Amino acid sequence: MSDTDQKAMFKKLARRAAQLAADKKASDIKILDLLEKSAVAEFVVLATVESRPQMDAVASEISMKFKEDGYYTLHAEGRGSQQWQVLDYGGLLIHVLMAPAREFYGLDKLLHYAKSVPFVDKSVSPKSRAAAKKRA
Repeated sequence: MSDTDQKAMFKKLARRAAQLAADKKASDIKILDLLEKSAVAEFVVLATVESRPQMDAVASEISMKFKEDGYYTLHAEGRGSQQWQVLDYGGLLIHVLMAPAREFYGLDKLLHYAKSVPFVDKSVSPKSRAAAKKRA
């Protein structure tokens, strides 16, 4: 697989992970593009959850769906944590965090140099998105 194909694959996986997290009602979902800026990963997905069961549900859903497609975690961390779980797919890191942990660790600020990849939750209707924009 060429370098370009691999980067495109990780971007596609990042978008899929973001949508799977949204389907489980995670919020403040961001996809960050670290291409050529990090030796750790090509993309990072950040998702905030409201409870430990929701965190487990999001991480499990992503892991299960990715396995069905033939993608396996290289490493998973935080299964016993009350605040944060990380799934490592090599070129893609997925962080599922409780809001206090996200604020405390400041990954959004730490990765300020990363480009944001547009993500639109496909489970939300266009009318609902338009109404949310008006309220904001």
